[in-house]
Amino acid sequence: MGDPRLPGVVGARLTVRPGDVLDPPCASHASAGHIHVEGATADEVEERTRAVLRHFELKGDEEPVS
Repeated sequence: MGDPRLPGVVGARLTVRPGDVLDPPCASHASAGHIHVEGATADEVEERTRAVLRHFELKGDEEPVS
């Protein structure tokens, strides 16, 4: 990906778009997408992954859907 703000990210894919209605996750593979992160150590990969998560925001409607 090459974004200097998120070093180590070598791939990413979102499976949802703005406005999509999402079901509650019911399995470990239920997600809004995925990222691939590399680093010299496991600790570095974890740190870089947490940095990506700090930039990711998933918003919901303020009103519950009935």
